[in-house]
Amino acid sequence: MGTRVAPTYANLFMGGFEKFALNSEFAKYIYKDYYRRFIDDMFLLWGGTVAQLEDFVTFLNQIHPTIKFMCSYDAVKREVSFLDVLVRIAMQY
Repeated sequence: MGTRVAPTYANLFMGGFEKFALNSEFAKYIYKDYYRRFIDDMFLLWGGTVAQLEDFVTFLNQIHPTIKFMCSYDAVKREVSFLDVLVRIAMQY
């Protein structure tokens, strides 16, 4: 990431960004116990529809001109790759 202080600066910046974003109208769809961030990567479980998730990503991308988010999900398989780890929601019977 460049200089030695870059990760610290990125954490501070994204902490403020996250505080603003998570106080939006979309926060009600995020399961708070299943939200995590590692520097500039976010992982969350979404309780809304796919259309609402896409609206949330659009909202995030409009907050800052140089910060852009990508969203990956598989609603059918209920799994996603995050930081080279495959996270899967298993069905309980």
